[in-house]
Amino acid sequence: RAAIQLRAVQILAESGRTSDVPALISALSSPSVELRLAAHKALVTVTNLSIRARYLRSHKAKERHRTIAAWQTFWRKSQAKSWLHWMKAGFRSHGIRLARGQQFSRRDIPRLIRALTSRKGPVAQNAAKVLVQLTGHRPWLRRPDKHRLKRHWRAWWKTRGRRVVLRT
Repeated sequence: RAAIQLRAVQILAESGRTSDVPALISALSSPSVELRLAAHKALVTVTNLSIRARYLRSHKAKERHRTIAAWQTFWRKSQAKSWLHWMKAGFRSHGIRLARGQQFSRRDIPRLIRALTSRKGPVAQNAAKVLVQLTGHRPWLRRPDKHRLKRHWRAWWKTRGRRVVLRT
């Protein structure tokens, strides 16, 4: 049963839908440490926030509740906001400087392109997703590693991207 739950959490992380967040938050209360950590990783991927998982390894429910409460607070405050709003707040929480305001602007695109090579996996993945969402351009690369993707987006933005109207 634990293997099925773990795979379900991985599928929810891959889908990246905002409606899956409550199910992932409830998985944080699981007795399995592995499942709790996988759910946390999925939440970080879906929301782009940098909430720490320090207490999820604990066997004491009281300590685990700190992290669960942080995610519940996030959901309560942000469930009505858009996915792009979550992404922008998340990039800021990871230390990426973006233009002020809740929406992405043209000045944010080069910063998102630089974030494609971030050492933090979810940040790089989400930067790629946001670039596709904002520009409508999907890069077709055979082996899309971080550095190839960054080179592609830089060249595309320099030649064609500046004329594109952003979808915010």
